[in-house]
Amino acid sequence: MPKYKWGPGIEKSKFTFASVIIICVMFWTYSKLAEQNHDKFKQKELYKRCPSYLQVSGAVNKPGIVCGQKGETWMLDAIHSAGGLAGCQLAKGEEENATPLKSGDHLEVFQRQGWCILIKRRMDPSRLLLFGLKADINLIDENDMMMIPDLPMKVKKNILDYRNQHGPFEDINDLDNIEGIGLGRLKILKLYLTVED
Repeated sequence: MPKYKWGPGIEKSKFTFASVIIICVMFWTYSKLAEQNHDKFKQKELYKRCPSYLQVSGAVNKPGIVCGQKGETWMLDAIHSAGGLAGCQLAKGEEENATPLKSGDHLEVFQRQGWCILIKRRMDPSRLLLFGLKADINLIDENDMMMIPDLPMKVKKNILDYRNQHGPFEDINDLDNIEGIGLGRLKILKLYLTVED
């Protein structure tokens, strides 16, 4: 079968093959961009639906993770989101002492002689990282460290070894003193870790 010339020196079969390759690359690039934009859209929508994550446990009807409001959520609102108190009522003075919660807080409701006592603390570091919240570098352990992406195992081990030898970190920028951490890795770590008071 003879090959037909199509334009100055371009054979039709080569031109068709090149066109198909270019169209495939353009389609693949477009689909990847659309996928990235969809993921960003889903994250924004998820944030709109649940701007803060709170953990409620203990003497409540539905213990677990609840969505809080943007900014601060009051303890009583978090208890209501967890289905209300289970078999107890707030101890005298607890309602006045109810403080605001921020994303990543853990509210424990203890029952003692028919009264509920509220204790506020931070979620476990692994849960904080799971929800995309920053964890305290001084509380994180080896298993939690595995949840931080884009860092070699050696660097993760160096961080834990440094903390064990020198004591708690006073500032997140102290990570710069560790072997294997430069400005690029420090920037990554600041997305996942913090030093809390």
